[in-house]
Amino acid sequence: MKYRFGTFVAAAVLAPLMTTTSVLAAETSALMEEVVVTARKRANEESLQDTPISAAVYTAEKIELINAVDIRDLGLSIPNVRLVEQGNSLGYGSFYIRGAGVSPSVPSFDPAVGIVLDGVPMAQAGTGVIDVFDMETVEILRGPQGTLFGRNVSGGVVNTRTIRPDGEFGFKAQATFGSHERRDLSASIQGSLGEDLAGKLTVLRRDRDGFVKDYVSGDDFGKIDVLIVRPTVVWNPTDDLQLTFLYERYENTGHPPPVIPTGAGSDDSSVGGLIPGGERTNYHSTWYDNPQPSPAWAEFERNRYTLEALWDLGHGTVTSITSYADMDQAAGQDFDGTSAAFIFTTVLHTQQDQFYQELRYASSFSDKFDFTVGAMYFEQDVEYGEQRYQGSRVACCVNPGDPIGAGWPGKGLTDHSQLAIFFETHYKFTDNLSGTLGARYGTEDKDTRVGMVNSGNCTGAGAWKNNYDSITCPLGFQIDDDESWNNLDPKVGLEYQVNDDIMAYVSWSTGYRGGGWTYRSDVGELARQRPGFYDEEQVESTEIGLKGRYLDGRLRLNLTYWENDFDDLQRSVFLTEVLADGSVSLTQRFNNVPDAKADGFDIELVASLMEDGAIEGDNLILEVNYGRIDTEYGSDVDFNGDGVEDGSFPWNQVPDYTYFAALTYSLPAFGGNMTYRTSYTYIDSFIGGGTNLDPISFYQDQKLWDASIRYASGGDSRWTATLFGKNLSDEEYMAFRTRFSSAFGIGVPALGRTWGLTIGYEM
Repeated sequence: MKYRFGTFVAAAVLAPLMTTTSVLAAETSALMEEVVVTARKRANEESLQDTPISAAVYTAEKIELINAVDIRDLGLSIPNVRLVEQGNSLGYGSFYIRGAGVSPSVPSFDPAVGIVLDGVPMAQAGTGVIDVFDMETVEILRGPQGTLFGRNVSGGVVNTRTIRPDGEFGFKAQATFGSHERRDLSASIQGSLGEDLAGKLTVLRRDRDGFVKDYVSGDDFGKIDVLIVRPTVVWNPTDDLQLTFLYERYENTGHPPPVIPTGAGSDDSSVGGLIPGGERTNYHSTWYDNPQPSPAWAEFERNRYTLEALWDLGHGTVTSITSYADMDQAAGQDFDGTSAAFIFTTVLHTQQDQFYQELRYASSFSDKFDFTVGAMYFEQDVEYGEQRYQGSRVACCVNPGDPIGAGWPGKGLTDHSQLAIFFETHYKFTDNLSGTLGARYGTEDKDTRVGMVNSGNCTGAGAWKNNYDSITCPLGFQIDDDESWNNLDPKVGLEYQVNDDIMAYVSWSTGYRGGGWTYRSDVGELARQRPGFYDEEQVESTEIGLKGRYLDGRLRLNLTYWENDFDDLQRSVFLTEVLADGSVSLTQRFNNVPDAKADGFDIELVASLMEDGAIEGDNLILEVNYGRIDTEYGSDVDFNGDGVEDGSFPWNQVPDYTYFAALTYSLPAFGGNMTYRTSYTYIDSFIGGGTNLDPISFYQDQKLWDASIRYASGGDSRWTATLFGKNLSDEEYMAFRTRFSSAFGIGVPALGRTWGLTIGYEM
């Protein structure tokens, strides 16, 4: 820690000493432009570079430039941020920021990275992997954001805002064609719907064939089939009042992430013959033994209704956000990925609906003092069912008389509500020194019932795909419990403006993640004092930052040192338990670690290396980002209950360091503009989960090289064409993995080398 802090201090001291060498023309690149951030919910917009928080902001122009499809693409370039999809549920985010995160897809586990869509926090990780098309901005905030965003932000926040209509006619269309028969078609049209009324309709259809070969059926799995429809209406009944109604319909009927078996020696080998022949000849291959007609399927539907009201009072703005959302997700897959009658096939079904209301007032009384004050109410209902089709695969827990070996299913139900008030003030003591003070106080209530998997209390229809929502628990629920929590999340900060271009800041803030009960609780949990229960996670964060523009704005360098101290850090463990009859049951436990700490630093650099260099109007831009993290458990922990101390194990899903570098060169050509871009991401090896240090538990390090060539025409009618390649070195690695034993595990392989062409038109 001393070495890392010393490195940070040295960089912080040297950075302000950089001097200007020349006066250059204003930078027009989307990479160098000053962007605004709305995350502090102030009355007036703020420049990101002048805001004392750690954040990365992606505008619509930058999203197009880097060919991003969803927020996973954005996370690759941000220090100490990991945004991936969970391994067995379509669209479920497994998001980690600065060591805080959660990997299971079961909806009883609250996320540690908050997802906020158009001002509305989405309670479930199932809404996490969001498309970034038609986004005005995506802000990724690092560190706990409890004061302004409340619960489930102990790691940070992904804050998004869609593009709103302004009443002027506009049309935009885009088509992408690429590897694995990828076809993306999107269009938006906006204009006036009458006096003071503007409307917009955006539609996206994204589909792609599978990329993992099943050698049993001959089919490819990993298919994507997404439809998003988003109408938006903005009404200005007076000069001071604006009402925005937004609806979004999301459908995904592709496959769950495709599972392949992995072995003890490497991902290409297997002990015990679980991979036919003992060795994999194609990294993207599997052997599904599920006897049903379709060994992998998914149905995911989501509706989102939002009404935003903005009332300008002259001295400040009143904002009201009212929202209702629901999701219905079902998926099934052969979860072992082998042709052996080995483990199980699963069917998962989640239904959730939520209501959210926020009312706040943001002042702009004076240049010295402003504040934001507000209140919010939230409630959600969650229903979850899980059916394991084990039978001959694992000689345990079979529903008697079931013709296809269905195990006893499990079911979980939760009623959840929250009420909070919050404020944040900013005061300017002098022209250079200012301070921030804020706090949120909230109450939270949860009531949960769980019918345990394989207990025999619950029954289902015993069908693979049909009637997956038929699970009931006629013998009752083993867990019927409730809990209430009260939380105070304060924030204190000081900011010092060295000059117009350099700012230093220090802040202390807190955040928390809700507690609850594990829907996957096993009957073994009944021996515990409070079966299935885990408490809320709380974190205190200290951050020291330096933000600076140098060389007349040609260089932007941000340095941050941070430290997160956790109370009751939540950690999940997969357990392989041998039952009394010698059979095996796979369960999942969620535990609290009383004391834990993570600290590290982020370095972000953007530099214009050349303007008007080779020819007039060209520019060359360099981006370099680096993140380092160190983690430790400060108290004794026994994750799996075997009496052995587990505190020496690395934290799940957290690489020690990551770095990113990119070069972008633009120049006038062919009556428009050509842009050449290449980027490289490195992610260090890290453990997937559990309490085993054998090789099968670890993700290999990842080296990802992308490149693109983009042409944009001149004139009022703007055509664009982008040829791009991703993972050009054809790196083979797991996007997600799970260990079952020292000899066998499963993983979801990432896409190999892919190519694509995007054509766009805008007027």
